[in-house]
Amino acid sequence: MASPASLIAEENFHCSICLSVFSKPVSTPCGHNFCIDCITGYWDTSKPLITCPLCKEEFNIRPKLRKLLALKKHKLIHPVENLESRICKDHGEPLDLFCSVDQMFLCDSCKDRDHKQHKTVTLEEEALMRKDQLESEKKDANKMVDERQQKIWEIERSLEANKNNAAKALSCSEHVMTTKQRKKQAEADGLINELKGEIMQITQKSQQLDNISVTDDPFRFLESYLSLTIIPPQVKDWSDVTLKIRRHAVELTLDPDTANSHLYISEDGKEGFASGRFYYEVQVKDKTQWDLGVAKQSINRRGDIRLSPKNGYWTIWLRKGNEFTANTDPPVNLHVTEVPEKIGVFVDYEDGQVSFHDVDTRASIFSFTGCNFTEKIFPFFSPCATNGAENSAPLIITPVRNNK
Repeated sequence: MASPASLIAEENFHCSICLSVFSKPVSTPCGHNFCIDCITGYWDTSKPLITCPLCKEEFNIRPKLRKLLALKKHKLIHPVENLESRICKDHGEPLDLFCSVDQMFLCDSCKDRDHKQHKTVTLEEEALMRKDQLESEKKDANKMVDERQQKIWEIERSLEANKNNAAKALSCSEHVMTTKQRKKQAEADGLINELKGEIMQITQKSQQLDNISVTDDPFRFLESYLSLTIIPPQVKDWSDVTLKIRRHAVELTLDPDTANSHLYISEDGKEGFASGRFYYEVQVKDKTQWDLGVAKQSINRRGDIRLSPKNGYWTIWLRKGNEFTANTDPPVNLHVTEVPEKIGVFVDYEDGQVSFHDVDTRASIFSFTGCNFTEKIFPFFSPCATNGAENSAPLIITPVRNNK
């Protein structure tokens, strides 16, 4: 058998007998290629000995020759560097196929001999599939960056709110307040640094994906893709907090004394919360507007009421089907990638925290922190006007499943 040949690119398309470009190329059992007229003419003149003109392998009878359509009708490509790397070293044929099983380049002879039972595709097909995968990975990476930037923003807003509340808490000594603020600041700095570190790792991975996507050459793209080693970013699942708060779930019923006149509710359950932690979930599916959160007992229930912590409300709302706002001082527009169908609301009375998240995706939406609760607080709901049939779906308080 012939040993692997290290031929320059041009020679791979020339017959070694006539020294011209192949005409009706065929391959011998030993793997060498010739024009069909050249090899049959050679054997006609060398009878009775039947040998390969290159490697001198002998055959007992005239062997069957295999047609090489890849060399007869090879594709013209733009000039490229290192053309030798695109030619099979075993068979001298273009590497224009890809084995999905062994993840390697193939020529037609490789496919027919060693990869008969494997799935093979053209380089263009494999490159297109891999590029689609890269685009999906880059979208996921961008989403992860957005989520972590949102977390950083929430923490920074929480720190600011905590400082403002501390300044108002005149009953506490300056030393105690300073110690608490320093502790909060240290905790926040640690979380922010961790989030920024994750963002850097994710961004580096995204940049690596961008670097190998720039070429339109399927061979060069796949060559780079197969040689690329991407270390997965070491990131934390920040949505885990939603699992930990479910144990604080409570059953809610609405108080008819505090309800809007457009709501009809039963006569049980009027207790608020003045300590501890509680959690509840509300289905908001198919609604284009709603308000959710908590409110203190002494809120003003008459006239034009502005929802804000200053007025005793810690809420978020939805408008126009996809516009989310945290009703802080001043209000802040929220970046929510998917419109939730069910919202979870968690309250830690002593820690002064009100958090909202998407129950199904476990994605954080917003958190009020540093809240200064001094009286009972109650869950707050508003289904908003129906606007005909556009916003006619109800708000539904749903049971909390602790096994999620």
